[in-house]
Amino acid sequence: QHCPQALVAQELLVVKMKVSWKINRLKEEKVDRLVREKIDQ
Repeated sequence: QHCPQALVAQELLVVKMKVSWKINRLKEEKVDRLVREKIDQ
């Protein structure tokens, strides 16, 4: 049987990964938009 602390640590890790992935996605989209605006000019 798992100790609850290990499960909590794993949950936190998953959440952290999801958050950083989302942030990276947002950054990429922002950069894409800036690049497109530059190209359009």
